Amino acid sequence: MKRTMKAFFLFSILFSLVCLYSSAVQWEQIILYSWQNNVLYQVTSEHENPDPDPFNPGIFSGVRMFDGDRATCWAEGMPGDGTGEALFFKIPENTRTLNIINGFASSDESFRNYNRVKQMRVSFYVGISPEAHVSEIAVQYYAVRYEKEYVIELQDTQDEQVLNFPLSWTGLREFKESVVDSYQREKATEIGRPADAVHYILRLEIQGVYKGSETDATCISEIKIEKNIQSVNAIYLSQDESAILMDTDKASGVEIDRDNESVFQIINSTQDNQWLICITMPKESKGRVETEYVLYNTFIPKKIDKNILGEYVLDMYGFVKRDGKLYLKYFNSETSQIEYLDLKEIELR
Repeated sequence: MKRTMKAFFLFSILFSLVCLYSSAVQWEQIILYSWQNNVLYQVTSEHENPDPDPFNPGIFSGVRMFDGDRATCWAEGMPGDGTGEALFFKIPENTRTLNIINGFASSDESFRNYNRVKQMRVSFYVGISPEAHVSEIAVQYYAVRYEKEYVIELQDTQDEQVLNFPLSWTGLREFKESVVDSYQREKATEIGRPADAVHYILRLEIQGVYKGSETDATCISEIKIEKNIQSVNAIYLSQDESAILMDTDKASGVEIDRDNESVFQIINSTQDNQWLICITMPKESKGRVETEYVLYNTFIPKKIDKNILGEYVLDMYGFVKRDGKLYLKYFNSETSQIEYLDLKEIELR
């Protein structure tokens, strides 16, 4: 009897700990809309547009922050000075800085007339998009907020401002792993779908403003997300062909991939060197040599997983540009046809 009670007591403690851990993971649903330049974004409100429509962006739509035009802007649309309104957008891993143009910077007059952001609260999320939760215009995430956040202060100027992230990406990567683990243990069963993509999401919430002279709407003209590398100048193999290397504007000999048991062969790359096709094969083999085609995005840099490409993508022949879009030309093993895969959709994952 004592042994049974002891076992029950231990089981109760373990069960309580599991429940405590499960309740500590606060899942939120976030939808980010897709726009040009691989931007995924969302805003909580828009000025003069009570029902924001991603199919038909308004004059003060959130997408205006990512169009590269300082003469356009996002203006929040809630009564008051905009305190508490927020924007969300996807950022690449290892992002170090954001470049922001504050206010409505189309002219000196518009800059003075509208509110400008003085302080913003910065929060990070890890968002997981399940299978079939991605479309051409939006991605739906189940997201968990990182416990650490901070407040930044912007200057009251139309000049571009560079904001540095003080948080450690090592800590954020560990947090991402814990969220993915929690999703696999809990959420995937509840939703009935495995994870399809995992992204970092940044949330900026207005905390204080510089007052405008004519209207209470608070504006941001531009946000530019720094990529890890400015450009890829060259792609080549190591001397023993067991690694793929690249030279960027920031460093030489950056490793894209390595496998000491294999050798690589470069097949094709895009003009800007963002996308790369290689063949890999065993370094030492007897008889028939098995080769595998591999696709890389060097701007991350990252090997594109077969689960993302699809099981029927076998031989890869190169890249084709049509109607402003870039496609991967490949052999579909199911249809035995040459087909084309939209690389923007792959990049969103």
